[in-house]
Amino acid sequence: MGAHEGTKIGCKGEDAGYDGFVDGAVFLRELALGKQIEPKGKVVIVGGGNVAMDCARSCLRLGFKDVEILYRRTPQGNARPERGDREALEKGSRSATSLPP
Repeated sequence: MGAHEGTKIGCKGEDAGYDGFVDGAVFLRELALGKQIEPKGKVVIVGGGNVAMDCARSCLRLGFKDVEILYRRTPQGNARPERGDREALEKGSRSATSLPP
């Protein structure tokens, strides 16, 4: 059940296989299967849905110090409950909204 594949965002180089670029659904699945992830560097999450918020909270729990969520809509234009946003922000992530695709 659920989405087992992420949505492509249409960014140039998205499929180039750059080190550190990870699809959110893949990240959460690997984490759930016990993959050890070392917190290093900055995490930038593109999206504002449930998977994005789960990724942000998971990164903060893993010990990443700099977690930023980039989203193209305003918080009011988001289709999912605000609770996930509030929880992720309370735990230390930063959010930038209304960004062009």
